[in-house]
Amino acid sequence: MALVTTILLSSVNSAIAANYKIDNEGQNAFVQFRIKYLDYSWVYGNFKNFAGNFTFDEKNPQNDQIKVVINTESIDTNHAERDKHLRSADFLM
Repeated sequence: MALVTTILLSSVNSAIAANYKIDNEGQNAFVQFRIKYLDYSWVYGNFKNFAGNFTFDEKNPQNDQIKVVINTESIDTNHAERDKHLRSADFLM
């Protein structure tokens, strides 16, 4: 399964190491994907329920960390039956 997950984070302009919570309530972050469906088209979707945090250290990037937990039941491709199929063992379980 070709699943591409993209996480967009708000810009960080700090010069010191800091911990941040991913802002999924303010729409500053989202999880999107693209998947080949039925071998003839690409379907785009997102996950509505996720949480995470990250550490950003501009001076020591090797110390950067990110943790994201995605509730796969929150998948949304704007089509209920397809979402049900994507939640199945064929894809996510």
